[in-house]
Parts: sequence; C-alpha cells; structure tokens
Amino acid sequence: MSREFWIVVVVITVSVLAIAIFGAAAIGYMFVAWLVIIALTWVLTQVLGVTLWVQEQRRPKQPQVVAPQAAAAPPFARQAIPEQVRHEVWRRDQGHCVDCGSRERLEYDHIIPVAQGGSNTARNIELRCERCNRSKGARV
Repeated sequence: MSREFWIVVVVITVSVLAIAIFGAAAIGYMFVAWLVIIALTWVLTQVLGVTLWVQEQRRPKQPQVVAPQAAAAPPFARQAIPEQVRHEVWRRDQGHCVDCGSRERLEYDHIIPVAQGGSNTARNIELRCERCNRSKGARV
C-alpha cells in the first residue's frame, strides 16, 4: 500500500478515537481535542513515513531491462542532392563514371563526405559507377 493510503488511515483512526474520548466533554475541550489530533497525526505520519522509507530501502531493486535498439539513427537527416545540382553534375561528367568511364549503375558521390563537412554542391559531387564508388569508400 502507498504511503498516502496509510496516512489517511492514521488520520481517520486518530480522529475517531479523539471524538470518542472528548465527544462527551464540553465544547471547550473540542479545541484541545483537535490540537491533540493534529499533533498525534503529525507524529504518527512522521514515524510511519520513516518506517515506510526504511522498508522501501530494504526492498530488493528490480533489474532494469533495456530493450535493444535496432540501429542507431543518425543525429541528423541527410538532405537529398538538389535536382539542379544532379543535372549539372550529369552534364559535366557526361553521364560517365569519372574513374572507369562506365555508364552502368551510376551513383552521385561526394568528394568530401557529408559526415566530414562536405556539401551538396556540384563542386563536391561527381559521378561514379557502383563498383568504383564502393572501392573509394570514405577516402577523399
């Protein structure tokens, strides 16, 4: 049960006992009765609060299970190469791989990788076939 539940139980119990004891007394004693109720409630909640805290500290901790994450997402979303830049690079490189001259499976390759501060400008992009692009890797 929660700490708040036990505090409510204590307050109600002390109130009922105090009214039973002082109920038959004169009205003047009711004020004293309420002061006693407040004082007893405070003392009991402090004691009860401490005992609940000690019990929580003794309770064995449940191990935290962390679900594995699939793949770490990049810290930023990569921007697509603008269409105008792609057309300019295609015209400049005449639709051929800059290394082997192939016209098959062409890819736009960043000379300076975006991860190293390269931009999506025609000066930083060239056409390479898939094979040449993979063999280049992250080399500048």
